[in-house]
Amino acid sequence: MSRHFPVDRSVKLKAPKISLRRLLLYIGVCGLLFAAIKYLGIYAVCLLGIGILSILAHLAAASVGHRMRNFGDRGHDLPEDPLVGHVGSHHQGEPKYAPTTKLYQKRSLGLPIAVLTCLGIIGGAALPWFLQSQGAFSDSTTSELWMGSVAFALLIGLATFLSTSFLWVLLSAWRQASRDPGG
Repeated sequence: MSRHFPVDRSVKLKAPKISLRRLLLYIGVCGLLFAAIKYLGIYAVCLLGIGILSILAHLAAASVGHRMRNFGDRGHDLPEDPLVGHVGSHHQGEPKYAPTTKLYQKRSLGLPIAVLTCLGIIGGAALPWFLQSQGAFSDSTTSELWMGSVAFALLIGLATFLSTSFLWVLLSAWRQASRDPGG
């Protein structure tokens, strides 16, 4: 008499997606991070990390913006998706693309943004000295005030640049959108 063993129908585990090389790379990065924290301090490493992330975010946004500027409003046909069919469904008589704008043209942000950024830097540098004259930092040394001036100049200068350039681009896009498409 032969015995029949039950068939194993359990789901098999897949092989891990991480390779030994990638695992060693992660361990190396963690080792560098811990060494940097030990020798530089947690605040310096956090600032360095934020700086690196902001540079990477800037590069990604510039890449996306460049691609959108090149292809966004020129009316190129997009490839057909085999799962969905055509990219978009259009009724008869409707335009296939939005009206052409001039967003693909590269333009400098202009003198007003440079002036406002410089004013933000000067105001940020003067802020600790003003607060000290008002009695907020009465026990601070001169070196601490100079360090605060540099920090506030960088932070407030960056904030004014970001906010004024965002508003400048927003207002120029609004002006373009409000113009007559034929004009």
